[in-house]
Amino acid sequence: LGMLVESEGMSVEEAPPAQTADDEPPPAIAPSDSQKECWLKHVVRSSRLSKCLKQLYSRTREVGPPDMDCDDYTDAFIRYFLKVMPPGWSPCYGIVAWQCKERTSDGSTRWVVKAHAVSVFRDPQGNWWWVDPRTGRVRGPESSEEKLLRDLQRWYGGGRDCRRAPGYPSHIRPIADDILFGLDGESKPWWQNPARRAALCAALQACCGNPLPQMPGAQCALPSWARPLPSGCDILHYLPEPLPAWEDGWGLLENCTAAGPE
Repeated sequence: LGMLVESEGMSVEEAPPAQTADDEPPPAIAPSDSQKECWLKHVVRSSRLSKCLKQLYSRTREVGPPDMDCDDYTDAFIRYFLKVMPPGWSPCYGIVAWQCKERTSDGSTRWVVKAHAVSVFRDPQGNWWWVDPRTGRVRGPESSEEKLLRDLQRWYGGGRDCRRAPGYPSHIRPIADDILFGLDGESKPWWQNPARRAALCAALQACCGNPLPQMPGAQCALPSWARPLPSGCDILHYLPEPLPAWEDGWGLLENCTAAGPE
């Protein structure tokens, strides 16, 4: 609005001063790739998944309590990421598949198909990153989805006597509540499995008395928009939001103080 100025008994409205280029706010400076990598590493550290929950990871199908495997880690980390995600970032699931030649007990060889799940992110500049929350590894940026998948293929399926698995293409999946739990033949997501929730809570209780992982050092500069992150000590940090209906009536979830019924 203009300003009223008194002149010879009359009130006239003075036009506001014209805006010049010097008055315009400076354009936002996009963080560098090294800052984005630093921030992603900081997020995966703060989630505690690579530090607290390693004892839950299993590559086998041994009989016993259900373990947290790669697709569960990936799902839990993306749920955590969604709670701290800055504008312009898009999380997805990445599935990489390959096959390796292995020797059997009778001395013959066979091709065995393997698969792994990681968290994938597209940043505001359109570049792609992947994070393995079990190890804390961060890779990127790649300029396209295809290049990211090639990097995943080289990293996990590039060993000696290994090759792409025919009929099992590596791919990126959008986020959905039930998108991953078919990867290992599971009938429901980990967060609807009381024994898996109990195992996660036990690991958090054992670990969360320790200090958070150290912040990145001076050689790792966080972007200006980086903000404090959740401690990772509450199971709600790893669950969908809003919470879905619980099939087993586990009830309220409060800082893993109770694992709920088996």
